[in-house]
Amino acid sequence: MALGELTEGSTRSLLRYRPFRVLVAGQTLTLLGDLALILVLGIWARQLTGSVSAGGAVFFAMIAPTLLAPLLGCIVDRFPRKRVLIVNDLVTAAGLLPLLAVDGRGTVWVIYVVASMYGVSQQIFFAARSALLQTMLRDGDLGPANAVLESLRMGLRTAGPVLGTVLFAKLGGGAVALLDAATFLASAALLSSIHVPDIARRRQTSVVDELGGGIRHILRTPILRRLLLALCAAVAVLGLLQVVGLALVDHGLHRPATFLGVIFAVEGAGAIAGGLAAPALLRRAGEARLAGAGLVVSGLSLGVMTEPSLAPVLLGACTGGAGFSAFLIGYTTLLQRSTATELQGRVFTAAEATAGVPYTAMLGLAVLVIGLVDYRVMLTAGMLVLAAAGAYLARGGRPARHRILVLSSSSGSRTSPPSGT
Repeated sequence: MALGELTEGSTRSLLRYRPFRVLVAGQTLTLLGDLALILVLGIWARQLTGSVSAGGAVFFAMIAPTLLAPLLGCIVDRFPRKRVLIVNDLVTAAGLLPLLAVDGRGTVWVIYVVASMYGVSQQIFFAARSALLQTMLRDGDLGPANAVLESLRMGLRTAGPVLGTVLFAKLGGGAVALLDAATFLASAALLSSIHVPDIARRRQTSVVDELGGGIRHILRTPILRRLLLALCAAVAVLGLLQVVGLALVDHGLHRPATFLGVIFAVEGAGAIAGGLAAPALLRRAGEARLAGAGLVVSGLSLGVMTEPSLAPVLLGACTGGAGFSAFLIGYTTLLQRSTATELQGRVFTAAEATAGVPYTAMLGLAVLVIGLVDYRVMLTAGMLVLAAAGAYLARGGRPARHRILVLSSSSGSRTSPPSGT
């Protein structure tokens, strides 16, 4: 079905548009493989070395490529986004094969190299996918599209790690790597079958202009400046929660660390519910107010979780998942709709790179102080930060329709809606 025949802003109608369905199918495959392997890499390193810190270092290896985000954004903005996604899938599939050579402590370094490569791959994937959506869909369809993709991602967060750990226990890490590589090859094949509007290859300009284009655009756009500050606050609290979650389960609920899996599952269910509700809320409130309200809800959920009993903790996890899902959908849609087509990749990666600093800093700080500060104090601090950031962001939001008109009149690079299948 042609996009021009669909009802704008309708999720059900959007899913009848073949290119979007194919993109969803490709993401489903790659995310399932990703989530199956990412946890396994940490477990694998821990098993080979006998060190918990060696397993945790895998996740820092994945975060490290955030430093390359401005360069990766330039790549996304210089070449057609569909081509970038396909090449990224193929290179990632090939990059997983060295895991087949891991057979003892002496080869654990291969896991760290692959984890770093994975971090690069994910940076490119999410930036290029966001940019491709902006050219292949109409403005009113971006919110529902982001809601579908975010709900799908949260749903797979439960199935992927379970699949990966079971396969690892039965057949080893090499089998998980082959499964993940196969999902990337299948995704590349699916993406090659769609035909949608895309950017042409751009000529190279100065390095300074290329690397700084994304952050300059954010700093010059008032609502994006607010969004970036709110994002930094949100990810700082996420870094805190990576550590506080263990203390909550141990000292608050007096349960084994594996109970975190139950909390994550409940959080994922809430996130799916938040994603399903987001398109209707987006139409009524606009992106900034939806994102701000999502942070406020997430903050209040942390306050609920300070009560050390099962029902409040699970309720807080569910509402927190819904709130953060709403924030991510509003955040992504606002970035897409407030940015010219040729800047999409650099703006997305600039925001992600900037947010990586407070996340890493707060994660490290939480590791240092968790034995000195009661987890309920840290949850309360997180609640106050999220509530303040959400209120700050929502207060600066303008109605979406007005903002779209401003963009349409000021940016001659805006791509027309596609009319073909």
